[in-house]
Amino acid sequence: MHDTNLDFPRTFELIGRPKFEEMFMEELQDQESELDLGRYCERGGFPDPESVELELESVTPTDQGCVVRVKCKFDEAVATSCADVRFDHPALVMFDVALDVKTETAHVKYQAA
Repeated sequence: MHDTNLDFPRTFELIGRPKFEEMFMEELQDQESELDLGRYCERGGFPDPESVELELESVTPTDQGCVVRVKCKFDEAVATSCADVRFDHPALVMFDVALDVKTETAHVKYQAA
């Protein structure tokens, strides 16, 4: 899958201000289901949406705006031949969200799986 485009309508106006990180995380969590976390599932499973945890790792200013590095933990749920049983395998991944102030666009740059 290609990079994911996200919407951060309230975050853009706060770049470089004290409430930026809080608003960014709030808007990112609202769009959590848009993230392509399945690319990191190594056992043929899927990300358990109940287990996803997002944490802001760093913010790096750029000429266009900033790049936010996000740490993501989730359980990869792997089905078994028994319908009521599955195995969960923990995953820890990093990805960057590039925010462009001029165009007010944001997209996720996934790290190699």
